[in-house]
Amino acid sequence: MAATAHPLRHRLLDLIDVYGPASAARLAERTGMPLPVVEKHLGVLRDGGLVEPESGIDAPLRWRRVSAQYRTLTEELPGDPVSKAVVRAMQAVNRDRHDTLLQTWTVLRESFDEGWRASAFTTDSWLWLSPGELGELREQVCALFDTWARRQLPDDGADRRPVHVLARAVRTEP
Repeated sequence: MAATAHPLRHRLLDLIDVYGPASAARLAERTGMPLPVVEKHLGVLRDGGLVEPESGIDAPLRWRRVSAQYRTLTEELPGDPVSKAVVRAMQAVNRDRHDTLLQTWTVLRESFDEGWRASAFTTDSWLWLSPGELGELREQVCALFDTWARRQLPDDGADRRPVHVLARAVRTEP
């Protein structure tokens, strides 16, 4: 979890998820960060088991994603204070990342054509669920996201662009 407790590492994972395996140089170009900084963060992600290098005979070293594309909240915080702090920091970075993506949409929405503006959505609901039902909902939502993420894209000329989709469900009170 500590490997994802940094905004640049989240961004690198997002770029690899959206555009596929990439060299450190390409990731540095996309993020606007210096190559040594990107290489350092890729090393942390590698050590955390989230990315791994791939290379071909005539290809430069590229990084690919190892873990699943969706993430779930930890079931239980670790017992020691340092690990708890790391988990909470990672969760805060993740919340900030989601807020930044939504704020970016809000600022840029008028630059998108009507089709993108009309199809974007946010929704929320209050549900009465047992822990088992919440787990079942989690599995269904994650399976739906996975189906869309892994589908074969049709060759129909449609204007497809990266779309960030987010779902959360937590026990709380209004």
